[in-house]
Amino acid sequence: MGNMSFGDELRVHSRRGTQLAVVVSPLGILDWITSPDHTTLVSHYEANVRASGSETTIKTKYLGKPGASNSTQVFSNIAGWLNELPAGSYTVKVVAVNGNGSTASNVSNTFDVPLIPQ
Repeated sequence: MGNMSFGDELRVHSRRGTQLAVVVSPLGILDWITSPDHTTLVSHYEANVRASGSETTIKTKYLGKPGASNSTQVFSNIAGWLNELPAGSYTVKVVAVNGNGSTASNVSNTFDVPLIPQ
């Protein structure tokens, strides 16, 4: 996409509030960093889930274009969506999208479904 880029991190907070780089929490709270082009080029974001170790997206969730906090950090509760998956181990990428293409984040850590109930 030319000038479009994505933040270097996807972060999720664990049950104890510990911040870890590029992870999905056991509670399914996705904490991610918007693209530096969030306000000018990005039309929306998507979360793409894959089976652990696979490069094939098996499920995509439209995340919209959330208003970012002053640190460009966004929280998305994707627990219900993730728990629709069969039991297993997965990873997620957040993708910034516009009419010309898309740019993906780094892959998350491996996490297990079902998630820990709240």
